Amino acid sequence: MSWVKAVPSFGEDVFDEDMDDVNLQQKEWKSNMEKRIKDGYRDGMDAGKEASLQHGFNQGYKEGASRMGVIGQLKGILSALQSWCQLQKKDSNTTARVSHLLQEVDQQEERMTEKLKNCQQTHMGELTDIVEDIGIAKPTQEPDSESCSNPKGTDYCKSGGEAGKNCCKSQSTSSGSHKGCQPSSETVNVTQQNLGQLLRQCIDLVGELGLPAELMQHIHQLISTPL
Repeated sequence: MSWVKAVPSFGEDVFDEDMDDVNLQQKEWKSNMEKRIKDGYRDGMDAGKEASLQHGFNQGYKEGASRMGVIGQLKGILSALQSWCQLQKKDSNTTARVSHLLQEVDQQEERMTEKLKNCQQTHMGELTDIVEDIGIAKPTQEPDSESCSNPKGTDYCKSGGEAGKNCCKSQSTSSGSHKGCQPSSETVNVTQQNLGQLLRQCIDLVGELGLPAELMQHIHQLISTPL
């Protein structure tokens, strides 16, 4: 009666092996899902970084093209005039005038490029505002000897004395550095005046050389182009 031995004894679970397989499958499925979530999170971060970089590049390119387009076209026109004078074997005086004007345009381009770089730098005050906006509080600091207010609330800027002078000077410097990168109207006017003067010199030179009127009209359009 060997079949009697094959009958499971009382309390023995005949589905143990099946349950082990089910548990193994569940663990494997859970592990795969966690891996997919991590991969998706990582892919999302990479995509977000790429999108942010692309947005920054587009914005910088837009600002740079709008501000540097006129000076770039003027530089190209003068470079072409310089080559034309050499091919036509113009007198040395005319060639020197073109070269000198081209050097002035190069210097103006360098100044405008430097201002554009300074404009794109982020100030510490702006970073502080961003930190406050997202809810991260600044660490509280005890007022020191250079602070405008002591623990009792005394305003040194209003109290006068040497401490008040230093305090107000510090505040003025801080507020000045926090004005952002927007160019002032005075800076824009100076740039337009310098660039307009260079463009008018180029128009005079084109007229003296007897070049087509279409070129002069194009330069006139550059003068009226806002920066």
